[in-house]
Amino acid sequence: MKKIPVVAIVFCLFLTSCNSRFTAGVDKECRYFDKYELADIKNISEIKDLLDDSERYGLYSELEDNKDILYYFDLLDDDEYVEVQVGSSDYVLFYYTVTGYGKKIVEISDIKSDITDSCLAVAVDSVIYDGPGSGCFLQTDRCRCIVKIEKDFNILYVNGSVYRPFDGGIFRIGDKAGIVDPDLNVKVSPIYDWIRIEEIPEQPHFYLMETEEGYGILNKDYDIICDPDVVNYVFLEDDSLIETVKDNDQYFIYKKDLYGNILQGPLKGVLDLPETNHYGQHIFTDGLKKGVIDEDLNVIIEPLYQSINSYYSQRSDTLWAVMKDNKVAVFDHEGNQKTEFKYDSIYEAISAYNKETANP
Repeated sequence: MKKIPVVAIVFCLFLTSCNSRFTAGVDKECRYFDKYELADIKNISEIKDLLDDSERYGLYSELEDNKDILYYFDLLDDDEYVEVQVGSSDYVLFYYTVTGYGKKIVEISDIKSDITDSCLAVAVDSVIYDGPGSGCFLQTDRCRCIVKIEKDFNILYVNGSVYRPFDGGIFRIGDKAGIVDPDLNVKVSPIYDWIRIEEIPEQPHFYLMETEEGYGILNKDYDIICDPDVVNYVFLEDDSLIETVKDNDQYFIYKKDLYGNILQGPLKGVLDLPETNHYGQHIFTDGLKKGVIDEDLNVIIEPLYQSINSYYSQRSDTLWAVMKDNKVAVFDHEGNQKTEFKYDSIYEAISAYNKETANP
């Protein structure tokens, strides 16, 4: 491929395009929205005129009048595509990307496509500037591509890489992030500075959403099970969960089903994680004091103590080593105090309890 001098690169980028189907991107300043300015948005169609952050990337388009569909690029991940019908013609929209230290897409000179056995193979012929990198990390440059298609297809390959259909996910508008489903319905309002989604290993049918305000839990349809103000949570075996929620400057514990309905609570306090879930009981903190609750939020040990630690005895029951005024006593799993607060360590207290209760 012919190398282009840097001066020619600048000419193509800022003055005109060498290809009538390709236009260079333009710098975009990030817009800032008040936190709840976009809280009532129900569908992307209501804000599509505001979705223009992707204009910073170049555009290759086989559709001349494309302004009404460009907002899709603000929703797509790098490995996603969406099919759009405009009039009587069908188009596929996707990002062409290059990754490297200082790599930039100068121009898309041509795109060829071919459909065989329901597979759409797209070959992108591009001019890449391979300049000096900035920093220690790889950077990705993108170009928006709008390609006309003549037949239906099931799989898209772009220069050999497999792309997947758009199925919803995180989108950004200005400085705010939200979540949209495949039908462009807004499932999580764009009111957060950032959102990260990951699988929950213990509950494969749900997503964990992390924001600057806390955690939220979504099902696979992006319906909110727990609002993204959860400090911590633990799933239970009866298809429910216990969560801690911050409300202003106070913390409360709730038990909910997996549809988000409240089953028990609120109970003032915070779950202690990961030091929790001992035979169905959980340590919690209220203020600076520790206590123990069961999975229905019944208080087993009142939150009156410096610290609480679990101990699994040889008789397969759960004991609690409870500290008060720097002295340790033993409680059983029903909340009964079994020794006095007179021991200097957990080991000493448990050893004394085991000796006192040993079988003759």
